[in-house]
Amino acid sequence: MAPTDPAAAGRDRKLKAILDFAKNLLSTLSSSHDCASFEGLLADLNHHIHTVDALPVKAVSLSSEVAQALKDVGRKLWNQCIRERRKKDASTSLQWTRLLVRIRIFAFLIHALVRENRRGKKGGAKEEEIVHLTQLALTVGRLCIEESDLDGARLALHKVADYVERLKSSDGDYHGDPDLRSRFEAEYLTMRTALSWKEDRLDVAEHMYTKAEGLRHHLDPTSAELMADTLQHIGSDLSSKGDYSMALKWLRRAYELINGQELERLSAEGLELRLAICHQLVQVLLAIGSPENLREADDLVAYVESEIGDKPVVLHWKLEILQKSPAEVFDTDACASLLRRMIRSIDFSDAVFGFLLHNIKELRDRSSRLAMGLLDELLLTRLFPLANPDWIGKAIVRRVWMSTMEADDVDGATDLMALIARVPQESSALLNADATIAAQSLMWKKLDALYVKKDYKTAELWCQIGLQPAFSKSGEANQGKFARKLIICAIACNDIEAARSAFHSMPKTDHELGCASIEHLSKSVDKEKSQNILYACIREAQQVGDRLCTLAALKAVLEKFDLETPSKSHFPSLLRCTIRLIHLIESQDTDASDQDLELAEDTCNIFEKAAENARLDGLWPLTRIFGACLAFIECFPGDMPSKETSEIQLMAMRCHFVIAAALVSQARTEDKVDEQLQRYVEMRQHVAAFDKAFESMPQDEATSSDEAVMGDIVAKLSTLFVFDFEGAVCLKAWDQLGEIVRRAKVCKDELMYKAMGDCLLRSQAPGNVLYATMRLIINQIFELEDFDNQRLAKYIRCMFQAILPLDDNLALQVVDQALQIAREGSQMQNPFPGDELDWVVATTFNHAIDILARGDEALCHRWALKALDMAEYMDDGGDMRNVLQERVVKLGFGKGMH
Repeated sequence: MAPTDPAAAGRDRKLKAILDFAKNLLSTLSSSHDCASFEGLLADLNHHIHTVDALPVKAVSLSSEVAQALKDVGRKLWNQCIRERRKKDASTSLQWTRLLVRIRIFAFLIHALVRENRRGKKGGAKEEEIVHLTQLALTVGRLCIEESDLDGARLALHKVADYVERLKSSDGDYHGDPDLRSRFEAEYLTMRTALSWKEDRLDVAEHMYTKAEGLRHHLDPTSAELMADTLQHIGSDLSSKGDYSMALKWLRRAYELINGQELERLSAEGLELRLAICHQLVQVLLAIGSPENLREADDLVAYVESEIGDKPVVLHWKLEILQKSPAEVFDTDACASLLRRMIRSIDFSDAVFGFLLHNIKELRDRSSRLAMGLLDELLLTRLFPLANPDWIGKAIVRRVWMSTMEADDVDGATDLMALIARVPQESSALLNADATIAAQSLMWKKLDALYVKKDYKTAELWCQIGLQPAFSKSGEANQGKFARKLIICAIACNDIEAARSAFHSMPKTDHELGCASIEHLSKSVDKEKSQNILYACIREAQQVGDRLCTLAALKAVLEKFDLETPSKSHFPSLLRCTIRLIHLIESQDTDASDQDLELAEDTCNIFEKAAENARLDGLWPLTRIFGACLAFIECFPGDMPSKETSEIQLMAMRCHFVIAAALVSQARTEDKVDEQLQRYVEMRQHVAAFDKAFESMPQDEATSSDEAVMGDIVAKLSTLFVFDFEGAVCLKAWDQLGEIVRRAKVCKDELMYKAMGDCLLRSQAPGNVLYATMRLIINQIFELEDFDNQRLAKYIRCMFQAILPLDDNLALQVVDQALQIAREGSQMQNPFPGDELDWVVATTFNHAIDILARGDEALCHRWALKALDMAEYMDDGGDMRNVLQERVVKLGFGKGMH
């Protein structure tokens, strides 16, 4: 038997070990997320990477069987890594990402071993093999640089350098694209530039860039886009570190390179990259801020404008340049013109609307007339047709505020009246109660100040504005305030006809006869008979909605008792009167007339006599009344029958409800922040008291009680939980929001959760709070109803829109949730709605492009791959997936092996 070659035997054992390890790695790849196995697996992987890289190719002779096995396992590892990379989300650990990168290197080296081993066996195939290997090595190098695996990047680039040299040495035999070798060399030097930047060696990066200078004319648009993207990342990184001069140098290089290509040959991503480079160039030039840099930025923007026209991004740039101008030369008219062009051309979103509103307010400091004109145009031409109540409400309130701040009170009121006169008839449906109350509150302060100055004519104008149909959602009480003030102003001006006209326009209610009759009954000596008649009066007045008569009758009943020394026999009658009073006021608007408040004050005094030992807060009369009721309840004996105790407990709960509602109303219209927050604190105490009383109700009693009563209590509890949520938001008690949502589960009220969601979306809650709480709200609603996917998709979309501007990682988790729903729906033949899925996919991928423009390539990659995952579930025959796959490949994130 011939002696065995020890070296060959050793190489065979290494090849077998490599093959066995690769097969085992492939079988365990999908279940290797256990963090405890990472370090050991990674160490073993690094060992085999070193082994296969160190094998001398010329000395290795692969049998066709071994070569085929290595080729198959290498290809499968590569493709499995691509699939695992697509699954990457916010929960994916850094160790797992690092492991996938190293596996990709290992797969490439196996592939290279097989390819290089068979090169030259067939004539003419050598260069084709090298070209293919060069492309794969460049892909691995880009991936390693992206994930900051610098050792892996050096290994890949070492291979690229070797392959490029081989292509150079085959000049006489090479029959491929003559520019291909130069492009490979340029891409190699570009990646060396990026690697040096990652190593924080800008001097080496500069050297590598200089070496590539003579090769740039060989670049095709794809290679030019890759090089420009690298240069842009370097410039963006330097800009983020505040090194604007160096950032400017690299960004100019990126711009010159991408701008030197024929625009029609650039890909869609290349055009987006060009625009992103322009944006960062403008930002850096503005950050430096010298007159020369400002001129350069202006020239650059003018050049882009000549190509793409009056686009929103160009208008944003021009506005930023303008706002950098010194105050003494600031062009107010130019600023107004830019904002006007934005109003006409820009697609609206919450962020865009907020941006416009902020800049119009800033313009008001320089020219109030221009600012009000722009706001009028915004309302009339864009907001009213869009019919978004939130935007319209905020804009109307801001417009009213601007008018109240005008030095010329008459002009301010006249201009505002002219705007309100042009409001569409359906505007009352567009303005919600909060917006109308806020606007009327501003107007009320203005006309009150004018009234104090005895400028009655101008005050009349403001009253007339407040009485416009557009503000009808504020309720009869607020409308009545303005009507009464209008009458007073007209009388002060000796304009009796105007006063009479205003009076006759008010709702007619006949209070005089009823109040006179009640007063007569209250003087009757037959107490028992008169009390029964007065109770009948109370019921009748409540049925017809006559508040004054009801309060007067209650007052008459209460005055018949000797409240200075109340006896136990008085409690039932006093209790009935108190319940009547509670039913009356809680069913009406909390803002009462002057007569209402006078009678309420009298009634309050009566209750205070019955609870003279109680300490009451000096709040407005309605809350004092029910505060007195609560204090009075505390005086009830502890040995009362259970039925009466239950009735007293229900009465106390109603008192807490009405006081909480009154405090919320007061907080919403309070101008002093500390007073507003104090009202919310007090309100939440009453909510807690109501909730505690509800929890203390025996379960068997609750189930056997009158269904209407229990339904009313649960409905009130739903309202109180919304109040409590609003208070916690205003007090920034973010850690309590989730607990409120969970406690509210007992109400089983979808509208309550929707109200909480609306409040949360309007708040300034941190991104993590917004995400966690909104997700909890959606889950609670989902438990209440048998949701179809159409409705659930809309909730997911709402949460995605709210989270996206705040936090990329949290928004990505929302996309994961949508992906899970789409996947489960596909499995259960209940697919994710097509329109909603199309929107989520498009928005996710577009956001990836936006992130790329910011310079965060890693995060862009995550978003782009997430869009690809979502596109898998679109019912379009794979069209969207294929389009996105092509764009991802062009971005340099997904070149696979086939």
